[in-house]
Amino acid sequence: MLELGTGAGYNAILGALNGAIYVTCTDVSQVAVNNAQENIDNHQLGNRVTVIRSDVFDSLPSECKYKFDLIFWNFPFVHINKPASELTDLERCVYDPEHEGIDKCLRDIKQFLVPDRGRAFFAFSTTLASMEQFSDVAAKNNWKLQLVNEYETTVGDDIGFEEAGAGAQLGIYEIIELKRN
Repeated sequence: MLELGTGAGYNAILGALNGAIYVTCTDVSQVAVNNAQENIDNHQLGNRVTVIRSDVFDSLPSECKYKFDLIFWNFPFVHINKPASELTDLERCVYDPEHEGIDKCLRDIKQFLVPDRGRAFFAFSTTLASMEQFSDVAAKNNWKLQLVNEYETTVGDDIGFEEAGAGAQLGIYEIIELKRN
């Protein structure tokens, strides 16, 4: 299993505790990497979960000896008209200017999936972001989106972003490769 944008390592740890034999997780933020490592150590999973500082796949070799059965990313899907270079570390957790991160991910993801059986899932909010833009970026990279599960948040805005309040619709989407004619 590979989790991109791990943050505190929650999904990577959850994967390891629920049967994933080996988990790699990445985050662009060194603060997040340190936090995830502390949580991995607290759960005594250091022999099964590895955390790497990486912007999407940048720190994983393109000819990675490991292919992943499962890739998951709760990516920063909220759009903002501000260059990535001007974002704070906290803003980078929520915003993806011009959808650069998801575009980069969808362009390169296939080489990190186990051929013919690897699956990739993305958490996305149709309340907080544009489904049309997400679909367009997926199609540009030869993928379509398939909704697997949808739910409504119940947590209020206690993290400093008005957009993150209770009632946001969140979905888990699997990407399916488009067949070329």
